[in-house]
Amino acid sequence: MLTRSRQFRMLVAAAGGFILLHWLCILLFPAHAALVSYPFVVGAPLLAFVGCSRHFRSGASSARIAWSLTGLSLLLWASGIIILSFEELSLHVSPEIASFADFDIAIFGVPILLAISTPSRRDGGRLFVWLDGIQACMTAYLIYVAFFSVSPFTHKQVQPISARRLVLIYTLESLLLAGGATLRFIAHRKDGAMAYFYKVLSTYLWLYVVAVSLLNYAYITRNGLTGFFDLWTDLAFFYLGIAAFTKSPESSEDEVSFDRRPLVMFVDNVSPTIFTAALFSLCFAVVRTHQHIGIGSLILGFAIYCIRATSLQSRFIRTQQELLQTQQHLEEISLTDSLTGLSNRRCFDRTFEDEWDRAVRTRQPLALLMIDVDHFKRLNDRHGHLYGDGCLRKIAQAMRDELPRSGDMLARYGGEEFVILLPTTGIQGAAAVSRKMQAAVDALKIENESAVGPFATISIGVAVMEFPTSGTLLDLIGGADSALYRAKENGRNRVEYDSLEGCHGAIKVQEQQFLS
Repeated sequence: MLTRSRQFRMLVAAAGGFILLHWLCILLFPAHAALVSYPFVVGAPLLAFVGCSRHFRSGASSARIAWSLTGLSLLLWASGIIILSFEELSLHVSPEIASFADFDIAIFGVPILLAISTPSRRDGGRLFVWLDGIQACMTAYLIYVAFFSVSPFTHKQVQPISARRLVLIYTLESLLLAGGATLRFIAHRKDGAMAYFYKVLSTYLWLYVVAVSLLNYAYITRNGLTGFFDLWTDLAFFYLGIAAFTKSPESSEDEVSFDRRPLVMFVDNVSPTIFTAALFSLCFAVVRTHQHIGIGSLILGFAIYCIRATSLQSRFIRTQQELLQTQQHLEEISLTDSLTGLSNRRCFDRTFEDEWDRAVRTRQPLALLMIDVDHFKRLNDRHGHLYGDGCLRKIAQAMRDELPRSGDMLARYGGEEFVILLPTTGIQGAAAVSRKMQAAVDALKIENESAVGPFATISIGVAVMEFPTSGTLLDLIGGADSALYRAKENGRNRVEYDSLEGCHGAIKVQEQQFLS
């Protein structure tokens, strides 16, 4: 298998031999220079087309459409030269006016314009493909009208433009294409396969600008005889062909990087409108001589632009909605305990602050229950962590089912500890909920032999804030934690109570014990 460097040398040598042979043929047959040049002028773009086809078959997917459009432009250029040779050698068409071959050569820029105006990541789907196709057909139609002053497929007498005006159009077209390709390369020079494509395309188009300028000069000044100036076109096409051949498609990055530099974002946003802008320019050029065609094309072009803009706006709104839904889903995940499905510590802390502020503002009581599964480490050691996780899920589900109100909150505080937040709930209500939680866990009959009994039980510490109070949020947590500690110290499987002391007198709550 040939190495890339050896393959490159062989291609350069073959291109050099091709150009040398072309030069010798012109040198040996100066009287028939046009005749001997046509096979070379046609062969060079066809060989470059083979290189572009290689990228389309096995290159990076992000650049396949761009390479295929470039290949199509080469076919259009080659077919134009073939028609031009037939017109000049057989039909003896005057080089002083535009012919159908000139039209075929001119529209070679339409696929390249599509490649330049297509965003790096094509997300428009079939709709944008159809819109681009319609714009391409409209552009070709308007170029024909501009060249011959009649619509195609009509029986009206054509009025071709002069060769000098045609030269100006070719020059402007090549300059605009080269400038657009260069701008895309500057903006996307870090985008893997597309960066390489824009680099090759911009270099090829600048070489083509030089070749077209020299050829047009010779065509005008020498009455259609270009001679050695044809060698410049060989150079441009062979550069494109060699660059397409020597770059390994497998080594190109298949994904386009997301660069948020201002220039990149500007070019990506403006590029889809490049083709529309070119189409509008043709419409204004044609409307002076063909008012109905120009106005009709303007209306159609504006409609296509509106459809594209509406589609992009709809896509943007849909993307924003999807991002919002994803953000909400991630927010839910971040606030949910993955094992039990309950709210996690982060969610509890956030809700606790909100409920505390509301209780202070409305002067309503707030109760907090801290719950610990008794001797849970023994259960884990005896049956394994998977069994212990399953037990925690059962306990969490049982307690959640016993919550009296939707506004009450049950959360996993950490390990085998849970917390219950009861807004607008006094000591009596907190006591009732504590009894229900103990009964729910007792009903599960989860085996956990200990000093407490044969089944798993829970200890609960309860703290209540009632007004008037001088306590703080941390005081309430500390009270519940202190009550839980006493419950475990006093034998477990029980409920202990605490309260915040008010600034106008303490609200004392007798400690109560509930044995299962």
